[in-house]
Amino acid sequence: MKKLIILISLIALVLLLSCSQSIPAQPTVIVAPSPGPSAEPAAPVAEVLPPPPLNFSCTLTADCAEGKQCIDGQCGTVEALYTTACPSKCNFEEVIISTSDGDTYTLSKGQGSYTAAGALEWKLISVPNYCPLEKVIVPIRIIAKNYSKIVGEYALTLQEGETSERIIHPAIPSVEFTVTVDKVKEKCE
Repeated sequence: MKKLIILISLIALVLLLSCSQSIPAQPTVIVAPSPGPSAEPAAPVAEVLPPPPLNFSCTLTADCAEGKQCIDGQCGTVEALYTTACPSKCNFEEVIISTSDGDTYTLSKGQGSYTAAGALEWKLISVPNYCPLEKVIVPIRIIAKNYSKIVGEYALTLQEGETSERIIHPAIPSVEFTVTVDKVKEKCE
């Protein structure tokens, strides 16, 4: 019964968050008199201001429009994280990751693991060939499951030497986890 209440609460939270995204505002028109002396009344001049920036913040990929995913709390694409217009390109071949469970993994794109008997799954996301970077951005997909059903999914990015914030399962608060990108091995052409 408690699990059903938690699941219903999670669904309500997701619906509430998806409804709270900003709606594009209409441009503001400011009317000001035209400068200069004249015998006739000044004709109004309309100045169109751009709409305020849209808020594309998210908690889960389900909060984002189709084709986008929730990456570091913002709706976007993995491709947008990288610059690809350059003569020489790179990509990561291996990433050494350690976890708060005390495990260390040497992984390539698409590989990952899980914790808490599969309640939290994580894997490296494939990236496009990118221009050489001082520190490589490594995107990691986090998938929360409850009874083998996906209850939430999002991505986070880390660079070599960085540790994620605490990753908490949305339906099982006692499940906490962190990942650290220890080393990134790149291949550049």
